[in-house]
Amino acid sequence: MHASEKLTGIQELTREALHDALDLARSRGWTIHEPEWKALLHQGACFALYVDDELVSTITTIRQGDVCVLGMLLVKDTYQRRGIGTSMMRHAMARLPVRSFALAATSMGAPVYRRIGFIPRGRIIQLHADHFDGPSADINLPSVRPGCSHDLAAMASLDTTAYGWPRGEAMAIAMQISRRMVVDTSQDGQILGFGGIRDHGAGSLVGPLTARSPSAASRVLAALCQGAQEPITLQIWANHHELLAWARAHGFQETASLTYMVHGPVPVGTGGYQFAPLSGALC
Repeated sequence: MHASEKLTGIQELTREALHDALDLARSRGWTIHEPEWKALLHQGACFALYVDDELVSTITTIRQGDVCVLGMLLVKDTYQRRGIGTSMMRHAMARLPVRSFALAATSMGAPVYRRIGFIPRGRIIQLHADHFDGPSADINLPSVRPGCSHDLAAMASLDTTAYGWPRGEAMAIAMQISRRMVVDTSQDGQILGFGGIRDHGAGSLVGPLTARSPSAASRVLAALCQGAQEPITLQIWANHHELLAWARAHGFQETASLTYMVHGPVPVGTGGYQFAPLSGALC
């Protein structure tokens, strides 16, 4: 930093700085809407770095039981390669009373996290379609219905099985920011899968998507995308080859990937139930 720049230090990111945070995210090419930022500020501890009263870096944290999910690590382009991202990470991790951390890393961020001690555990494939080609005739959707607040306990139970630890905060955020949520149910009413869709730039983003089988996941995904006229973005865990093939067959093409990374003893859960995260900032 130049001698004339006044570093005001890392401090809490407040709601008053919401629009500055949105502007910073857009300047780095990130698509995140105001409701998601508000949810992050409401549910977790978020930090900011100011230089000469200008917001130059952010990081968000959501504590989910004994695990903390880190996200929205942003550094203004003119302040890159000065160690700010590493400082923000260390600051956030030191102020949270947990030993286990998780995050979704871009290719640019992954080396920073490796230096701090994060290790890769999985990969998330991002796909995009200008319009949804489907669902096809072989997809039967009578078991899918709109989700509601009465389903939250059953959804949270399935989510805990999938990820290995209670993620009540993430589930609350999913209900808050989703434009629509649907559940896939068995004949006796058991929830076999659930998912949400929300605004994302000029289109929509699907997530979370959690299900007991690929067939249940495809039914939820078809119901969420059905009738959509806007572009849709998916983020699917890379181990789900069947659902990835289904998405590609319905007009989606791969555009990017994220690396899921952990630090400390993060539970594994039943990975076969995890199909799409809530978002990169919430895993």
